[in-house]
Amino acid sequence: IQVLEMLGEIYRRNGNLDEAESVFNLAIKLADEMTKHRLMLHLGNIQFYRSKFEEALATYKTLLESDVIKNSKMLMATVLSNIGGVYHSFGKYHMAIDYFKRAMEIDKETGNTKGMGVRLNNIGSAYAEVGMFSDAEKYFRDALKIDKALGNREGELTKLGNLSSVLYHQGKKVEAMRILNEVIEELKKQKNHLGIAYYSVQMADYMVEENPDEALKLLRESEKHCLRYKLYGYLVPCYAILAYALKQKGNLRKAKKYVNMAEEYLSRTDNIEWNSVEVYFLFYKTTGDVEYLRMAYDNLVKTGEELDEGMKRVYYNVKLNREVLEEWRRIKQN
Repeated sequence: IQVLEMLGEIYRRNGNLDEAESVFNLAIKLADEMTKHRLMLHLGNIQFYRSKFEEALATYKTLLESDVIKNSKMLMATVLSNIGGVYHSFGKYHMAIDYFKRAMEIDKETGNTKGMGVRLNNIGSAYAEVGMFSDAEKYFRDALKIDKALGNREGELTKLGNLSSVLYHQGKKVEAMRILNEVIEELKKQKNHLGIAYYSVQMADYMVEENPDEALKLLRESEKHCLRYKLYGYLVPCYAILAYALKQKGNLRKAKKYVNMAEEYLSRTDNIEWNSVEVYFLFYKTTGDVEYLRMAYDNLVKTGEELDEGMKRVYYNVKLNREVLEEWRRIKQN
């Protein structure tokens, strides 16, 4: 069992998630009850990474009923937090925040400072998704303080990437780009290809309007890593922004080709690792096809319906969401 667990972890770290999932499934069949919970936690995480969210949720909820988990507050906090992560991916942000906060209460009770940092980051991410950027910034900065105190550089980079995003959405573009560039350069030193793929897309998103040539360079770098590691969820925003950059440069034929490629990868994953409203709105701005605008609008409303009234008011006032609503009304009126 130990050999299988080590092998599964090696596959996971190298981005070979198909093989990792197969190995952990085999290990679970062979394991005793005391070992099975740890392997199931690995399996749920891999299912989550592979965007198999329904399967991951079922795995985590099964774990909640395990006596081993019930008797370990630290493991209970981890599982609750992971369930919050699944609800976050479903767009049910109020439920995600509830699970994250339940996990954080256990962290406080047990003195798990590192766990508190993770939960603070998760809560910040959920607030960012609904446009509560100043609240999100506070949570990210609090999480960052914990990682710095613990010397957790990997954790720092994650929080810095998230902090960059909410600063950008608050109009603090120079600071946002400086922080994100620091993250990308550090990831290059570490040869962390998954991180480079994700944050290169984020940086390209910042600069695509003003500097499409530089955005294209970053997106080509991200594309290389995404294809190598089958990161289809990352490829969707990568190709969406790439298509828009090409349209900015006047190459509409090639831009439409990349929209089609992005749609192809959409069919391969349950999660596009990005704001779906932004992706479809980019498709619309690239092609002029009103069907993409309708899909952006439908995704916007679907997420809004899941929010409480306070979150809903903020969400519909986010700049991107206002643009989608205004454009949809304009098209409908015409």
